[in-house]
Amino acid sequence: MRRIPRLGGSVISGINKRLIQLAAMSSRAGCSGQDLIEYALMAGFVAVAIAGFIPYSVTAPITLIFTKIENFLVTRGNG
Repeated sequence: MRRIPRLGGSVISGINKRLIQLAAMSSRAGCSGQDLIEYALMAGFVAVAIAGFIPYSVTAPITLIFTKIENFLVTRGNG
């Protein structure tokens, strides 16, 4: 079974900072709107790629939280 790499918050924030810097440089340099659209598409692609990894690392803890809430409500709420 292949292990899925985990992306830390610092990696994601570093990517976002770099994309914002590139967008700011292109707007100052008088580039056309096409460049800004390309940066937006790149940021969207990065967001979708990162979202693909989230369910694998987050599903179990979220399920555990909701299971605990359900058990609490059943025992305390007489239901």
